Order: sequence, then C-alpha cells, then structure tokens
Amino acid sequence: MTVLPIRLNNLRCFAAASSLMVLPVLADSGHQHETAAAGETGQDRTPWQLDVVMGYQKTATPLIAGFLPYDGHYRSAGFGLQHLDIGRSFRLPDQGVYGQVVVSRHRSSTDIHEAWIGHRSGAWQLQAGQQLVDLGWLNRLHSHDRLFVDLPLMYQAMWGGEWSEAEVRLGYQRQDLDSNSGLWQWHSALSLLGTSQMNTARDGVAAMVTTAVSARYGQWQHAIKLDVYGAEVGQRGMQLFSTSTATHSHGSTATEYFDGGIGHIAMGLSSEWDNTWGRWRLQGEYQQRQEKGDLSSAAGQTTDASAVLDLRSWGSYLDLSWQQSRLAAGVRWQTLGSDVGLSRVSGDDLADSILNHQSRSPSYLNMLIAWRLPWQGSKLRLQYNVPLTDALALPRIQLQWLYSVAF
Repeated sequence: MTVLPIRLNNLRCFAAASSLMVLPVLADSGHQHETAAAGETGQDRTPWQLDVVMGYQKTATPLIAGFLPYDGHYRSAGFGLQHLDIGRSFRLPDQGVYGQVVVSRHRSSTDIHEAWIGHRSGAWQLQAGQQLVDLGWLNRLHSHDRLFVDLPLMYQAMWGGEWSEAEVRLGYQRQDLDSNSGLWQWHSALSLLGTSQMNTARDGVAAMVTTAVSARYGQWQHAIKLDVYGAEVGQRGMQLFSTSTATHSHGSTATEYFDGGIGHIAMGLSSEWDNTWGRWRLQGEYQQRQEKGDLSSAAGQTTDASAVLDLRSWGSYLDLSWQQSRLAAGVRWQTLGSDVGLSRVSGDDLADSILNHQSRSPSYLNMLIAWRLPWQGSKLRLQYNVPLTDALALPRIQLQWLYSVAF
C-alpha cells in the first residue's frame, strides 16, 4: 500500500465547554426560538418572531482547508444582510404538543431552517422534522442568540456552520431538588438523522446519542455534556479543487464524491456564576472526528481523485464571558487541526486539492463587546480577531447590528 504524504500538523488540544442551560446573551427573556426549542409548554408567548442580523467585515470568511467541504453559509466582504429568521411557533399545553417553523435568509439563499413538531409526556419528549441538531453547546442556538459574532472554527469546518437536519429525537429529562446538593438536571436523547447537508446522492443514515447533566446550587451552575454521532454516507458530493466559499455542490455540480463512514464525538464542560455585577461564564468544547472511506471523481472530470481516505480532525475552544442587562463582553481562544491520510491514490491530482495544506492549524483569540441599544430588541456586537498562528485569513474586525421583535 502506498501513502500519499498529505499530512497536516497534528496539533491536539483539549478545552472545557458551556452550560446545559445556555442563556442568550443580551436577549429578551423567553426568546421565542429558545423557548420552543426547549419544548416548554407553559407560559404563553407571542407566536411570531423576526430576527435580523446586518453586518460588516472587510474581507470575506475564508474556506477552511484540510477538511471535506460543506455547503455552509460563508459571509462576504462589506456591509449587508448576514442572516434573517422569521419563525412561527405554537404550543397546545393541554395536549403536550408544541412545534416551530423558521424560514432563514442568508446572502445567497433562502431555506426552511426549522419545521418540526414535538410531544411531551411526563419526562419524555419526542420531536420530528427539520431542526437544529443538539450537538455541542452552540448549534441549537440561532445566530442572534449566541455571544460571539460567529461559531467556533470547528463548527464551521466540521458541520458547515449552523447545522439543521431532518431528525427524529426521543429525549428523557429529569430534575431532582436536594436541600444539600441543590437542583440537578439530567437529559438524554437518541436521534435518527438524515444526511442532506452533506449533499448525499444516495440514501444515508446517521444516529446520535446525547447526555447532559447540570447542577445549580445558589449562585453557581456547573454542567457537562457528551455527544456521540455516527453516519454512513453514499456519494457525498463536493468540490475538492475549488477554494470558492460561494460554491455549492448539489446534484450535478459535484465534481468529487465520498463514500464511507463518519464517527464524531463532542465533549463539553461549563461553569456559571451570578452575582450583583452580572453573570460570569466559563465554557468550552472539544470535538474530534474520523472520516474513512473512498474518494472518487464524477464522470467527465479531468482530475482523478480516486483514493482511500482516512481523515482525522479535531477542534476546541474556551471562552470567558460576562453579561448584564445592557452590556456583555467575552474573550475566546480556539484552535483547529486535521490529519489527512490517503492510500491507493491513482495519481498526483489530489496534491493540488484543498486537502493538501500541511501548514494549516489555525489558532485564534476572539475579543467581543456587545451593547443593548435604547430601541427594543436592538443591539450591537463588535468582535476583534487576533491570529495566534498565521494560517487562516479571518476578518480582523467584525461588526453586527441585531434586531429581534416578537409579534
């Protein structure tokens, strides 16, 4: 067996992660998306929600090399609409039924981001439809509900950003109140998922198991979370020789395919402390993945991508944040790496693909400050990105204006 020497720097790291009950930073209490997604059937809320994110950055968000590409939503340079959500939620408390539909608009596309229905019976919950997958601490939060301007690099490289997928999820949640140990909450879920965001031309199947435990005592809350994901995909379409972030590879536009298995694990820890000065939070995550299978070229391509792929990747972040009613600030360290192994390679073409970037192990420090503006539901976010390794040309400054209204 011959091995093509495409091998990225093996930078392994670990970080801590966020809380089970992630609270939107500078968001109005009882945000519509967050309340419905949590499956709460108690307090009545206005059913419609509009969220607008306008932003400016001097340069476009770059493609992250060394990973199999996703059809994510990358931000262009300049000022413009970065994200728009309009959602309608409903709940029937007497029947334990709830649901939500969210239509999202990005710079180049409009899609149904969420369309699901759920049922709660005692401690059990069943949800089915298109929904934000509860992977890690951040994916289930919409862009306007998160602290930082963008998701950590590992979410962008491994999941294409905010990951929405067809899913059937069965969950169990239990709470225990003890006078000595405080309030404990335990949640577990088993999910069956589709693989449409991977642009699979043939049927694919995926499953995920999630377990999270949190404990609150007085002003402190601590949490831990573990997610294990596995998938078998057929003809996952992509473009390995294009560096354009605007390129989508649906259907006939795919130039290469991947057939094989994916194994992914995500771990998180967190601590929160509430006091008279506001809420302090230390959170982080570590994620690791292996993708193993066959690469091939679509019919009619001049390049030959035939090979056996063994791609191992990892990423982590750790952030410290503070927030109160009108102001929030945070600092985040993050890093990302991958190790690309190829065997049974037909030729030298893959040496010119986006998999072959041996010096790409980006590490960044992100600093953010956010203000709630005098207008209801309006806030500003300013983020400054400092490269710790000269490997990825992220925009140095990112500015966002967010507006949310329920009606």
